[in-house]
Amino acid sequence: MFLMEIVLLSKIGETTTGLFWFYLFPALAFFTFGNKKGIYFATSLLIVAIIYFNISPENLTFYPKDLHERFITEVHRLNLGLLQ
Repeated sequence: MFLMEIVLLSKIGETTTGLFWFYLFPALAFFTFGNKKGIYFATSLLIVAIIYFNISPENLTFYPKDLHERFITEVHRLNLGLLQ
């Protein structure tokens, strides 16, 4: 699932919904692995997304700058909410 999320980030996904699947990953990670491993997987995917947004390779998907900030904030907030 972790690798699938990275592919969806870089290739947009079907009908440009690849980024929305990121909101499902933290819940699945927490449910499947528990709190300790779930926060590890969810945070590592968030770090990969931050690196991708800062590098933004030319041959992959381009996301607007305002979307970067909103997306990172919302996924981080989701991770913290699931941790409690």
